[in-house]
Amino acid sequence: MRKTNLFLGLSLLLAAILLVGCEAPATLTVVPSPVSEEAAPAPEETPAPEVEAESQDMSGAAAKAVDLIGAWAEAGASETEAFDYTGVDGNTYQGSFEVDVLPLFTENNLWFDGAQACSGCHFANSENSYHEMDLSSYAGLMLGGDV
Repeated sequence: MRKTNLFLGLSLLLAAILLVGCEAPATLTVVPSPVSEEAAPAPEETPAPEVEAESQDMSGAAAKAVDLIGAWAEAGASETEAFDYTGVDGNTYQGSFEVDVLPLFTENNLWFDGAQACSGCHFANSENSYHEMDLSSYAGLMLGGDV
């Protein structure tokens, strides 16, 4: 009986230690040291940085990728038929899946320098492809993932 109680007590102690050890780490709070006003240098005025446009080439026909894909989907997500989308200048332009949508998934360096194309990981509807998703073709996009 005594061994059972000892074993039970040690088990509970171990469980408590493990639970306490699994808590989120404490958040570090940094409090700056007080500085006398005499020692503090006078703040210098610096000009505000110029806001850079999203892209160097923001021609009127440019559009955000999500807006372009949305316009294509709203138009029926056709592989061959043209669809209308609104450019950054507010005018309407025509796009196509092959020229405007598919490259968003298949071109390297499109999202940022050194970016791999989405189709680099999502290349087929097979177990070797991430989420069994093919983003390299119209047929693959229409099938979706985990199929």
